[in-house]
Amino acid sequence: MEITKAMTRKATLVDRLAVGWLLVTLAAFGSPALAAPSVSLAWDANAASDLAGYKLHYGTISHTYTQTIDVGNVTTTAVSGLQAGVTYFFAVTAYDSGGLESVFSNEVAYQVPLLIPNLPPVVNAGGDQIISLDGQLSLHGLASDDGLPNPPGRLTTTWTMVAGPGTVTFTDPTAVVTSVSFTLEGFYLLRLTASDGQLSTSQDVTIVVTPAQNLGPVISAVAPQSLTGTNVVLTWTTSVPADSEVQFGQTTTYDQSITTDLGAANVVNHLVSLRNLIPNTTYHYRALSRDAAGNLSASADHSFSTPALPTLVRVYIPLAAQSATLSAPMSLSTDPADSTQHFISTSTVDAGSASFAFYVPDAGNYMVWCRVFAPNTARDSFYVAVDGGGQDIYETAAGNWTNIWQWTQVNGQTAGTNPRIFTLAAGSHSIVFFGRESSSMLNRMIITADPNFVPVDDQPVAGIGSAKTLATTVLNLSLGPGYAMIANQFIHGGNSVAEILPSVPEGTSFFKYNPATRSYSRNMFIAGAWTNPTQTLSPGEGAFFYNSTAGYIDLALTGQIQLNNPPRQFGSGTYLISVPYPRSGPLSQVLDFQPRDGDTIYKFDNSAGGYDIYAYAGGVWFNEDPFVGVAESFWFHRP
Repeated sequence: MEITKAMTRKATLVDRLAVGWLLVTLAAFGSPALAAPSVSLAWDANAASDLAGYKLHYGTISHTYTQTIDVGNVTTTAVSGLQAGVTYFFAVTAYDSGGLESVFSNEVAYQVPLLIPNLPPVVNAGGDQIISLDGQLSLHGLASDDGLPNPPGRLTTTWTMVAGPGTVTFTDPTAVVTSVSFTLEGFYLLRLTASDGQLSTSQDVTIVVTPAQNLGPVISAVAPQSLTGTNVVLTWTTSVPADSEVQFGQTTTYDQSITTDLGAANVVNHLVSLRNLIPNTTYHYRALSRDAAGNLSASADHSFSTPALPTLVRVYIPLAAQSATLSAPMSLSTDPADSTQHFISTSTVDAGSASFAFYVPDAGNYMVWCRVFAPNTARDSFYVAVDGGGQDIYETAAGNWTNIWQWTQVNGQTAGTNPRIFTLAAGSHSIVFFGRESSSMLNRMIITADPNFVPVDDQPVAGIGSAKTLATTVLNLSLGPGYAMIANQFIHGGNSVAEILPSVPEGTSFFKYNPATRSYSRNMFIAGAWTNPTQTLSPGEGAFFYNSTAGYIDLALTGQIQLNNPPRQFGSGTYLISVPYPRSGPLSQVLDFQPRDGDTIYKFDNSAGGYDIYAYAGGVWFNEDPFVGVAESFWFHRP
């Protein structure tokens, strides 16, 4: 595609110089890092007789070019080393043999895309199986891919025999689910291979073919018992004493198994317990029993579903003194016992104010807890108003005057309920503290809908220490197939992926971005464990999560909410971040740091396979204030 536009030039150069874009070429994704993208440019030749060459100018701000390349007397060039996710602006000038340079051509902008890597297919050949020689076995494999590269954008699968004493016949060797028969008894190793045209993955499965007419125990009365939470007890009976085994999984491939009574006395009434299952998940299982002669029988497929964990997320909105909009003589001061902490106070009786803006994600009844310093009756009160309503007196000591910081709940002298309860609709709100008594001090507050919540400091001494985390909270998150940008907004042990996401579908991938190296580290869930179980995802960080299945999966994120995170600081660069608390709402209401002009947010759209882009300028986000959901991460770029 070529774009041209007239431009004015100086001195002896001709009157027109035009520039046109050629196709942008991005380097392919390679694990673990993305290669630096590049862009190719072309422009119309200048017709001046004394033309000596051209200069390409570019930068990340429109009409402000920080980089210049003298390309010589050619009309095409390529610029490499560009940063993914950043918009660059380009213009060309011509110069003659005397060094006289034209004005800039038309400007062309190009946004370097953020690339998604091509991942190898994920293959599950199913569990090992036993079949009699005169039977026909069903293979239940699984294969999935990310649709890359495209072209071809197509996944192919093939079953083959790796080893075995006889011949294997597949009904359809290209189908993941197919039937297979054998000519001789013995051990067979079968392999399922999936290819996306560039990368391939294989997994083997062992099939034991027993002599014909194996007369194993008759299995009956297979049923789940005592299904509670993430545990279940499975029972069945056999016609003769036999051992007990259960093969189970989320599909009929039965990728997990558990046995009891092996090596002990055989029984006819069987009981096997399954523990630590995934909530809100359907499991398939079958019972297997082997009698004293070694004859093995397997039941038909059965299933049960674990109940969903309740969503117990409460709303906790922490606000620090330094986030207030102040009206003199209300002012912000530093706590002498901790220079990292601040408080508001007025120096004049009945004068000054501090206004706090906050966003409520759900309508409800809210309480306001404040961390205050109230040593005596002359320094223990503010006037408080919510959403422009009437002012009421908040006696900060609540009857307990002390020389240490303490948490008290906002009360009033005219409120019908005391401490006060504020009925708030979902959306933006404000709470204003007006000066009443001089030197009454407020350090921070927590607005919450949890009636049982009482904040407590880690250290009961003068000075503003860290507030304790809240009680353990559970958040259920449902993710569709493919990529999603997720966040962990809880404190959960050491915040490792093994603690945060202990059980996800086989083949799940997790990508964390390193802004220093501009590269990804990839973590995969294989054979029931993460390849890098100690990799962390802390509150405020974000990551790509790849769901390799064809359906939705549910993640139960648990942990505690940290109340005392200081505002984050970001230098120039691109970061994969999130809001550090489980809050949703417009970014202007939930972001924990102050953006500045030129900052850009990129929100991933899985359905479109691209990004929605929002720029910050003049104190607002364009084209609109982006809405961020709970447990959602996003790209943040600061020039």
